[in-house]
Amino acid sequence: MKRIVIPLLALLFSSVWAFAADLRIITEISYPLNYTEDGTETGKLTGQSVDIVREVQKRIGDITPIEVMPWARAYKLLQIEPNVMLFSTTRTEAREKLFQWVGPLGTKERVFLAKKGSQLHVASLDDAKKVGSVGCYRNDSREFFLKEQGFTNIDSTDDPETVLKKMLTGRDDLWLTNMAEYRALAKKEGVDPSELTPVFTVEAAVMYMAFSKTTPAEVVQKWRKAFEDMKADGTYAAIIARWSS
Repeated sequence: MKRIVIPLLALLFSSVWAFAADLRIITEISYPLNYTEDGTETGKLTGQSVDIVREVQKRIGDITPIEVMPWARAYKLLQIEPNVMLFSTTRTEAREKLFQWVGPLGTKERVFLAKKGSQLHVASLDDAKKVGSVGCYRNDSREFFLKEQGFTNIDSTDDPETVLKKMLTGRDDLWLTNMAEYRALAKKEGVDPSELTPVFTVEAAVMYMAFSKTTPAEVVQKWRKAFEDMKADGTYAAIIARWSS
């Protein structure tokens, strides 16, 4: 009897270990760091962050496909499931202890956009707090930023397309986003980018790879070492330069 049970238990535990060791890699469509060429979740992935992540994968022999999904769903998986890596994720003080971090992958400048012809005067965060509503999408770092700054006029939606529609119809007064992301979205939706105009620059957000808290430390360290090796041998700088040109 023991000769049967022990191998079965060994097989069970080895299967559980193998499952636990699998890393799920997820991103979203967010210009200019990670996006698809046709703007759909099934399109060809490209962008600065994508190139960096794939270079790390190549160096460590990881062939896991990168999944593309809406941010809110991806961020929820990062919080509740083990062995998930999500990029590009803004590293903030509020998130610091929630995840394990490797990076940076790049930066995004955040700006408030208003509808063309708007008479809004926004020269500070306090001015932005006084408008009717500020659009952003749910569980995005910009939503967290607004909450941290004490905004009570936040209008959160599930995706940037909805925010864009609300801005164009006047349902939202301001939108906290970045210009590259906005221009790409406007093009995808057939909207003249001049319909919205920047009125106040807030800050530059630094983006990272975020690993779920329960991802084994040795897995994260393997990714971190490959990333640091990229920086040391000039590959990282070359990728940044290519996308900056």
